[in-house]
Order: sequence, then structure tokens, then C-alpha cells
Amino acid sequence: MDSPKVSVIVPVYNCRASVEGTLRSVFEQTLGAERVEVVAVDDGSTDGSGEELDRLAAVHDGLRVVHQANSGGPGGPRNTAVRLARGEYLFFLDADDRLGPEALERMCAMADEQGTDIVIGNYVGVGRGVARFGATVPRVSVDDPDFDVYGRSLTAHKLFRRDLVTGNGITFPEGILSGEDKVFTAHALLHSAGVSIIADYDCYYLVERDDGTSIMQSGGAPAGPYFAKAARPLVENVVSHRKPGPVRDRMLVRHFQRDVLHRFNGRFLAAAEEAAQETESAVRALCDDYLTPAVLMRMPPKHRLLAHCARTGHSGLLREIVQAELDPDPVPVMVDKDRAYLLYPGFREPAAAIPDAYFDVTDRLKVERTLTGADWDGDVLRVRGTAAVDRVDDPARRVELVLRCKQSGEEHRLPAEHDGDGAFAAAVDMGAAASGSPLPAGTWDLHVAVTSDQMTKEGRFGADAAEGPGCPAPGSCAPARGPAPSSRRSSPRGTATCRSP
Repeated sequence: MDSPKVSVIVPVYNCRASVEGTLRSVFEQTLGAERVEVVAVDDGSTDGSGEELDRLAAVHDGLRVVHQANSGGPGGPRNTAVRLARGEYLFFLDADDRLGPEALERMCAMADEQGTDIVIGNYVGVGRGVARFGATVPRVSVDDPDFDVYGRSLTAHKLFRRDLVTGNGITFPEGILSGEDKVFTAHALLHSAGVSIIADYDCYYLVERDDGTSIMQSGGAPAGPYFAKAARPLVENVVSHRKPGPVRDRMLVRHFQRDVLHRFNGRFLAAAEEAAQETESAVRALCDDYLTPAVLMRMPPKHRLLAHCARTGHSGLLREIVQAELDPDPVPVMVDKDRAYLLYPGFREPAAAIPDAYFDVTDRLKVERTLTGADWDGDVLRVRGTAAVDRVDDPARRVELVLRCKQSGEEHRLPAEHDGDGAFAAAVDMGAAASGSPLPAGTWDLHVAVTSDQMTKEGRFGADAAEGPGCPAPGSCAPARGPAPSSRRSSPRGTATCRSP
């Protein structure tokens, strides 16, 4: 075979039942067999996977099989295959997953066209959840301030330009059961000149094993090797390759939430004392070394509190917080003046001495709202709906409608009647809506404001989070002296914009 377009790398350990189907999905690619090589590395399997690979290699010229002693994780066989690969691109495929028939053709074409170093094809979960992409992105940088491609997916199931990998000495950590793919992918992303995303075709099918024997189903890597070979390198690579600033902070938030503090979970509570202490110690060291105040305060309260407890040695309180998160009932919210706090264990307990700011969720709360009706009664628009601040149970809350002009920013607030369960009703008199005067000409958006104590949260009807039929058709919000609307047609679902001539 001449130099192939892409080398598909398949680490194999005790996957005899699935590996034939996995490789078949490669042999049937539309890219063409002559442009694809497969390097499958049997990492000391004991279930006959190695023999199955040899059988398949005898009938498929593009399949190269390597046998090696067990290396203790997927990183070893992947590194072996990378050293042998000859393709312009590398693609990493696990031995119990499969590719969509056009995956390699589409991804290679995108990389060629855009000159990008990494291509992510959309994922499909089979018996498990996966990251999905809603729109194709031809080219984006990991430093883009508005699109966080780095934080979306760090699995290795992507197309990589081989020169990117070999030229920067990017390898998988070896001898670790999980997390090694994140280190490789994150390192590659930090060096990449650009990333492409294919969302309009399902490229990769991640399959959960029915017998529950996959590495992640079994709990992943133990704390010692995980933090030494995965979590710490992830954080250190970001600090080494990005200057201080918002982009680096965003990357560190991702790693502390999902790759460091996530180890405080149900398995942590059930672990032996020595293993639990090892986890706490490793988290404490990473927080002391790299968790800045800016990164800490960008995280949700749960993660702020877990980091604080690990740092200060509040082991008992840490366990209470983890348990509170595992309980079926959500952690309650308390509103005190103009701030809202999640009532995790330790809140305002003198012995804990945790700042209120660590519990503060004010800026994260949203108004859950639905517009259920909007009808004209002469020159009065009668509006009905529901509105409540997420997780704030306050029968005494106050509800107002807010009319805000798109052109000038002028706004007018109108009281609404409501019950204790969130339903409200209001009347908008076009002849008096502007503080007793007719509503001026313009385009007016309809918002709802909910106030508990001194905290007010607002949401616009017609925004993505709002549901309902919306206001009557644009052009129907006329001043009181004008004619009543001749039509009662509703505008498109979710729209709440009125025009006053």
C-alpha cells in the first residue's frame, strides 16, 4: 500500500465479542480500502482477541496486527500504533465502538479543505450519554472567546493530523486505566492550528458494554495513578501552554470541575479510608498549586465548596456536601436581601468559616417562564403565564411585566396578579402603559420580573428558555386612541414582541 490517507488505531484488550464488528465498520468506509490502514494492537488479551485479530488480518490486507504484553491501560497500545502509523491523519477507534460509513471520508475532506489539525465528527451514544454538536463548524480555534471547543469533548475519538502529534511529541500516558485520552487530546488541542466540527453526520458510535465490564463502568483508574498521570498533567499542560487570562481560566475551570473535583462522588464515599485520603490529598495539592481565586469563583457553588473543604482539611464537611448532592431532593435556595445562596452543609456555620460568596448562586438563577395566553379586550392586552425563579420557593414573590423598547431602551413596569404556584395575569392598557400615558411608537419586548426579598430576576418572553403562544401579531399593540386590532392571530410560538405605531 502507498502511504495511506488515514491510519485507524485500535487498542484491543479482551474485546473478542465486539472487535470484528468494530473493524468491519472500518473496512466498509466509503473513503476506500486503499486509502485506509488499520493498526490494531493486542495488549495482552486473555480472551482470544489476539487470535481473532490474526484471523481478520489474513483476509484484510489493510489490517496490521501487533501483539504485546499487557501495558496496564489503553495508552500503551495506542502509542505503539502511533509509532507504526503511516497515514497523513490518525484516527483512534476503541474496539467496542464503530464508525458511520462515511465518517473517514467526511473528516479527511474537512481537514483537507480547512487545513485544520483536528476534526471532531458527531457522536452517537449507544446505551450511554455523549457530547453532541448542533451545528457544523468548519474552523475554530481553541482560544476562540465565544466557542469553547476545548471544553466540549476531550475523548481521543477524533481525526488528528499525524504531523501535529509526532512533531510536538504528543503521547498517551501509559499504565493508567482511564483519563489518558484526555491528556493526549488536550495536549493536541493546545498545539492545534484549528479544529473542525462535523455535526450533520453521525461519525462515531460509542457503545456501552452490556456486561458492564468497560474500564469506566468499573470505576476507572485508582486515585494514585489517575491524579499523577491524568489530572495533574491536564492542569499543568494548560498552565504551560496558555498565558494567564480568560481563555486559560476557562480551560482550568473545565479541568477542575470535570477532571479533578468530580472524583468526590458516590464511589469516594464508599471507598476505603486510605483511598479516600489519597484522593483528598491529591485534590488539595492541585488546588494549592493551580486553583486561583478567579478560577474558583467561575465554578458553581458545589465545586467551590469541595475545593475549599479539600484545601482546609474539612473532611467531614466535604462528605456531607457530596452526600447532599447525591440526595434525591435538590439543595434548597435561600434568598437574603438581594442575594441567593444554596444551603449546602456548612452555610454560615461558625466552625466551617466559609465565605457566603462560595454558596452564592444569584447570578446563576433564571426565571422559568411560560406565556400561556395573550388576548385583546378592546385596547387592553390581557396576558397570562407562569413565572418563578428556579429553585426559589417564595409564595410572597412579586411579579411584574416589563415592556422594553428595542429602539430606545425605554421601559415601563406593570404589576401582575399571581398565585403562590407561579401563575400570573396582567392587563396592558395601551392608553396608559407608559406611566399613565399611551405607549410611545416603537417595538416593545415583553419581559417578566420576579422579585423575592430584594432580589429581582428577569426573563424575556420569546427567548430560548420561554415557551408559549406569544403576543398577538406584530403591529397589533396600538395606542388606546387607535383602532382595536382587526385580527387575533397569534405570532409564532415563543415570540413576544409588540409594535406600537
